[in-house]
Amino acid sequence: MLPLYPSIISPLSICSEQKNDSYNLLTERHIQAVWLEQKYFKNLITSEGEHIHVISPGLWNAEAGPDFLKAHIRIGNKEFRGDVEIHLHEEGWYQHGHHNDERYDNVILHLSFWLPKVKKPIVKKNGSISFTTYLESALTVPATRLIHWIDLDLYPYKKFVGSGRCAHELFKSLPEKKIIEFFTSASYWRLEQKKMYLQSRFGEISSQLAGGIAMALGYKHNTEAFSELFLYLLSIRDLPLEELFSIALGCCGFFEEKATENWLGSSYYQELKLLWEAKKYQVTHQSQLRLDHTRPYNHPVRRLAYLTKLLQDPQIDHLWSNILCLWNLSAPKLLVDKKATTELRQAIIDIIPSYEDSYWNHRYTFETLPKEKYLSLLGDDLKSEMIVNTVLPMLYAEIKELGDVNILKAFNVLYHSFRASRNSKSRYLIHRFFGETVKGDLINTSQMEQGAYQLHKDFCIHYEASCEGCPFVKRVLTIC
Repeated sequence: MLPLYPSIISPLSICSEQKNDSYNLLTERHIQAVWLEQKYFKNLITSEGEHIHVISPGLWNAEAGPDFLKAHIRIGNKEFRGDVEIHLHEEGWYQHGHHNDERYDNVILHLSFWLPKVKKPIVKKNGSISFTTYLESALTVPATRLIHWIDLDLYPYKKFVGSGRCAHELFKSLPEKKIIEFFTSASYWRLEQKKMYLQSRFGEISSQLAGGIAMALGYKHNTEAFSELFLYLLSIRDLPLEELFSIALGCCGFFEEKATENWLGSSYYQELKLLWEAKKYQVTHQSQLRLDHTRPYNHPVRRLAYLTKLLQDPQIDHLWSNILCLWNLSAPKLLVDKKATTELRQAIIDIIPSYEDSYWNHRYTFETLPKEKYLSLLGDDLKSEMIVNTVLPMLYAEIKELGDVNILKAFNVLYHSFRASRNSKSRYLIHRFFGETVKGDLINTSQMEQGAYQLHKDFCIHYEASCEGCPFVKRVLTIC
């Protein structure tokens, strides 16, 4: 029998083995994300006490070799260009054999999380010594918060062609029933992790729901940017709607010269720009958005229009209680009436506001002429994503506390009713876990898909280029 998912997770963290449980599940990937974002730390210094100024963190490397390539830093009064390697502890440099690997000869900075008891020089194969720095003492937030604030799913992962070890050594021989049980268990672990993240990130319950919606508006490249923008705008949401919208656009750079050229013919855009010009020197927030591979219907400008409406909606503070009322009325029916599940799912979708707007319901951005067809500001597919990633984690936390077995079963019926997205990441994971076998068809619901995402996040993402060193299969078989 396969173990419950949490039982194979608990020993995963290197940190928990070497420090204490407060660092549980902190990994090198978290530190890599911190370096990429250049957030949550300041006053970084070398082991010799020289100040480090990061001009560019470099490019996150998706292949073998240093973690970041072509970084640009200033140490003291001198600038350096080269690579950056990251480990949880300084010994990782030698344990991983980087001192004998010429691919690491261009490393200019070795960043470790912990300060060692005895400092050791980072010697490269060519005999030169890299600068060294330690992140733990430079953090501006508790290390435990990094685990909850950094969503590793948002960062690069190194795809490889072919199926993984688990496909051949574990899932190939497992009965389908056991596979379903395992991924279901992983999906519930994921619900708990998401709830912890929402609570840590957004605080009170109404802000958790609205913040989760804001994150979904940024999907998938701008999730973190929308999360931070939401928190900033929340503090000034009493401003007039158009002012708030202009600030949101300005924070994201949509009044810069290139954007202005594209939308010069829009009188509405010009009005918003004037509002921004009057407010911009009071604004303390900036957001960097990725606009590549963005479909017109999903353009961030439309998402910002929705976000500002959401922030000013007086019903948003009551949205969670309304969802709970829906659940309490419908839950007893879910185990006896299949139609009730469909009705509840649609009712939750409908209760998330779409907002009618004569401008945005007929335009993608700031084009001069409106479209004939109706363009909803928020479609049911995205609402379903919001429910799976925000509403269900919050709802499960409430239900779990009650401990009512039948209510938990009813929740599982609802969770299981959401369809899998079958996006590119989902297809990749199906192939990784099951190869070309028909067992991949088991990932046919959002619940199973979420379980696959969690397995990837907890294991594969740390061994993405190959399965070499991944403890997943061994850990499962050992516990079994």
